[in-house]
Amino acid sequence: MGLDPAWGSSAFGLVLLQVGDGMIQVIMADEYERPRSQDMADKVIDLIRGLNSRNIDQESLDSVKIYVDAANSEFITTLKELVGESTRWEYINDKVLYCKKHNLDLARYMTVIPVAFNTSAKDMLMHTKELLEYEKPLLAINPKFDKLITSLRTATSDDLGKLDKEQSSYHDILDAFRLACKGIKLVKKEIEAEW
Repeated sequence: MGLDPAWGSSAFGLVLLQVGDGMIQVIMADEYERPRSQDMADKVIDLIRGLNSRNIDQESLDSVKIYVDAANSEFITTLKELVGESTRWEYINDKVLYCKKHNLDLARYMTVIPVAFNTSAKDMLMHTKELLEYEKPLLAINPKFDKLITSLRTATSDDLGKLDKEQSSYHDILDAFRLACKGIKLVKKEIEAEW
């Protein structure tokens, strides 16, 4: 799940993905205009509970990861509290630094994962582009998610790889999509040569 919490006049972007049958499937993608923070936190938890009621096995449910724009620490704290994770920022920052230092995936250590756009935006944009332009189609988006489709079609970046939000439509849903894609890893299979 990718969450881009609302700031000022921006919308709250929410995208939920699943991987199945070799495809990245968009389950939910929307923007919410000026919602209350607690309402969105409750919505996220209700979505996770809804996944649980679909008879998804516990291992899959435990693998639900929530990538959130790190700029909204209050919202991250609320979510972490709701999923039963430590809300102490000293602990969170230590874990982030430890994973960076040892080149470890932070998602192995927490469910609610803060992502700093100031250091990750370019890499997320490149990763999303790689998923979209993979040699075989990897992404399945239902046409009802028209805001996400429009955002992907209008996305424009500058020479430094930074998203141009003035030229891109629905950039909050696009940011949420880029965050959600952070949890998707491409694994290239090596072909063994037979001698």
